[in-house]
Amino acid sequence: EANPAHLRGTWLFWGAWRDYRDGLPPGTRGAWLRKPHWLALPRREHLLPLSELESQLAQHFQATASPLQLAVWQEAMGWRRLFVVADDWPRQIPLPPAPNR
Repeated sequence: EANPAHLRGTWLFWGAWRDYRDGLPPGTRGAWLRKPHWLALPRREHLLPLSELESQLAQHFQATASPLQLAVWQEAMGWRRLFVVADDWPRQIPLPPAPNR
C-alpha cells in the first residue's frame, strides 16, 4: 500500500561507489545524511563536490564501516538518495523467523 510516488533510494556497496559516481552527470554534488537528519535534505549550498564526499566516505569505511545514507543532487536529475554499505555487509546472517506457536 505504499504510495507509488514515494521517494526511492539505492543500496550500494562501498566498492561500487566509483562506478556509481562515474555514472552521475557532471556537477553532481552530495552530502552525508547523519541520523536524525535522514528525512530532511540539506540546502544545496551545503552540498560537497563528489571528490570531497568520497574522501569522507573512504575515511569512514577504513574506520567503522557502518552503513550510511547519502543524498546527491544535480539540476538535470534532481535528488537521489542512497545507502552505502561496507563490502562485507551484512556481517552476520540474520536468524530465521521464529516458528509460529
